[in-house]
Amino acid sequence: MSDLDLSNLDDSNDSHWTAEGEPALAAVQSIVGRKVDREAVRATRRLRGKAQARNSAAAKQAINHQLEIGKAELAVAEQRARLSAIRVKVKAARAAYAEAVMAWQKVAAPLPPDEAYREHLRRTAEHAKSGNVARPIAPVYRSRLDEVMAGATRKSHDVTGSTRPRARGLIR
Repeated sequence: MSDLDLSNLDDSNDSHWTAEGEPALAAVQSIVGRKVDREAVRATRRLRGKAQARNSAAAKQAINHQLEIGKAELAVAEQRARLSAIRVKVKAARAAYAEAVMAWQKVAAPLPPDEAYREHLRRTAEHAKSGNVARPIAPVYRSRLDEVMAGATRKSHDVTGSTRPRARGLIR
């Protein structure tokens, strides 16, 4: 803000203003009593029709804080009421969605396991026929032991190939 006091400019006097609505430099210089540049005048932010009283009691309006707090509380209460109405709508929409899902589940019951397996085999055959199946990749082993371990029997966890029953403990 500038230190220039332009409150004495008359909005009805055309010689005090430019065509853009800014104060005329000649009028400002006559009021202030010294030479002033355009930037200093613009820094005051004074425009025609928008008088700004500086440091006056009229510029500072008394604020009724209780009234402002009351308005804010009313606005909050309105927003809460709006939010609760939206929550009711969401709850109703979720209930309708749940009912629709339950109705769909009754109509489209899951297949029994044997039919589901047949459907899986049919789809697998379709994929194989269309060539949509990846070719298996031959494993690459880092050592002979890895190769032996990969081919080990799964009957027991014994890697030697022994299938004898394992002792479970001393007490049976």
